[in-house]
Amino acid sequence: MDSHRVVRVARRLAVAALVLVLVVPTAALGVGVSGAPDLSLYATNNELTPGETTALQVSVVNSGDVEFGSLQNPALTQEVTTAQGTTLKMRSGDAPVDIETGTVALGSVPRGSIPATFQVSVDENAKPGTYRLPVRVEYSYTSSINDNGAFFENQDFLELSVKIEITEASRFEVVSVDTDAAVGESGQVAVTLRNDGDATAEDATVSLASTSSDLSFGPTGTAETFVGDWEAGETKTVSVGASVARDATVRALPLSASVSWTDGGQPASDSQQAGVVPNPESTVTAVGTSATAAPGDSGEVTVELTNNRDRTLRDATVQLASSNGALTFGGAPTASTYVGTWEPGETKTVSVEAAFQPGVEQRSYPVDATVSYTGPDGRDASTRTITLGVVPADEQSFDVTDVEPNLRVGAEGSIEGTLVNEGPDDVENAVLVLQPTGENVNAVETEYALGDLAPDASTEFSFDLDVSTAARDGPRQFSWVVEYAGDDGSTVTSDPLYARAEIQPQRDVFDVEVTDGAFTAGSSGQFTLEVTNAGDETLTDISAKLFADSPVSVSDDEAFVDSLEPGESTTLQFGVSVAGSATPKTYPVSVDFQYAEPDGDTKLSDSYRLPVTVEPSEGGGLLFVNGGGLAGAGLGLGVAALALVAIGGVIRFR
Repeated sequence: MDSHRVVRVARRLAVAALVLVLVVPTAALGVGVSGAPDLSLYATNNELTPGETTALQVSVVNSGDVEFGSLQNPALTQEVTTAQGTTLKMRSGDAPVDIETGTVALGSVPRGSIPATFQVSVDENAKPGTYRLPVRVEYSYTSSINDNGAFFENQDFLELSVKIEITEASRFEVVSVDTDAAVGESGQVAVTLRNDGDATAEDATVSLASTSSDLSFGPTGTAETFVGDWEAGETKTVSVGASVARDATVRALPLSASVSWTDGGQPASDSQQAGVVPNPESTVTAVGTSATAAPGDSGEVTVELTNNRDRTLRDATVQLASSNGALTFGGAPTASTYVGTWEPGETKTVSVEAAFQPGVEQRSYPVDATVSYTGPDGRDASTRTITLGVVPADEQSFDVTDVEPNLRVGAEGSIEGTLVNEGPDDVENAVLVLQPTGENVNAVETEYALGDLAPDASTEFSFDLDVSTAARDGPRQFSWVVEYAGDDGSTVTSDPLYARAEIQPQRDVFDVEVTDGAFTAGSSGQFTLEVTNAGDETLTDISAKLFADSPVSVSDDEAFVDSLEPGESTTLQFGVSVAGSATPKTYPVSVDFQYAEPDGDTKLSDSYRLPVTVEPSEGGGLLFVNGGGLAGAGLGLGVAALALVAIGGVIRFR
């Protein structure tokens, strides 16, 4: 083969000699085989539409054949039928197209077909019809091979053409793009397109997509709108919601507008690029905030906002949102208020119900404010969210002063004082609630109605308490809370209020003193007591009962007093007898009192032990008969023993 290539080169350099050889009959030269390629062109996708840029596929078909010689040698047959160094150069001719591809080099083209691709751009205003695109084809080939193995080469070119069909079709042009969205805000992007084609686009859908992070259409970044059939020459406007990034600059932000439709049942699409310029950042700004809700209380949060836009906001709604659980709006994290038409430069005041959790700090809490409104095209839009700071109102405060306890172990008493509303607000339907005071101090009532209190107003209160005998005397801490009606009708509870009060030691209800209590053995008489009311309140229906053990007996054991005021005294008498066998000494008796307190409760006092004095009788008594001899002594002891046995079974009860 190398020698053959040398021969080819030599023959290419001696073109004249080759020509002479070619005109000599091949039989005289001893030609073994001769032939030539036969090339033709066909466009496989020859239907084009106006405004379309596409890859035109062309099949290069080689139908070369052997002109002389045997076909028994395939290698020689292929050699004389292959177009070598083949190139194609397509021109537009009179067709309304631009050929964007230069010369296409295909190399060797054996018998059969191989593809060639040309980038073709059809004019937007191209008229439908059939056109031919001229194509110049150049190639070289081996024309014959003689019996000696010598190759004879030739060069050739062809002027061929490719037929194309430009059909009627829809094509679209962006007429205008506008938006009412400002930097950092959301709004509407309106894109107007026109069908500049020659056919109706059926079931058309417009899709808008942003190619910049500064502009977005919804959460997916694209927005689609179905517009139906779109006739040739018709203009349609599509508006979709969009947002402009807060850090975006005022410039043309790129977007893509694509139209998809069906053309004779086949899907078709067209895409156009455009830009939209957002409005300069000009939003709603905060003038000020305030709150009537205090920690642990409900009230209102008020926000003043000014429309700094250069256009009227219609059907405007202000939404406030708290990201901190310490502040809620009616128990929810958000609240909305309709403010209607909002002119440029106008300030609106918005108040919503709010509540702060108990114990929150007195500091600024973030609240996000967003204004939603209806845009010029009737679609929803919103301003950039701004963050405000809201400080709780001063916490409603109370104080307990002038606390006066009247408490004693084992007695009923009271604790009194004054409640002061330290403000800053009025309180309505206030109730002072005494908190549990322990097992041994019980309140008759735990609530005291205070009513309505203005700031700095005060009112007195009193609670009745019963201190059991098991209680310890000494200082004790008492606490109260104030419950009152909040602005939203709920019940608000204040922080605890504390006061220290002293519980006095237990004291007898009565002071009892024996004024006549001396008797001789074997005598009887009046046992006289002076009874004084030792308490601080008047006692009534006082019934006294005297108890005694042998050798003292009681013949008249009850006495009654209608009433005794504090410190008042009275004399009570009881019938008492002393056995004749009683030994001269002091014997105990006891007395208790049943009485009624001012509230009607009946009480029974503790027992009071009192002395009965037995004095020696004249003559020494039974134990000293006959000078106090042993017999007399023995008799006296025997009688005493019998007396003890006789009284051993006595039971005292009241």
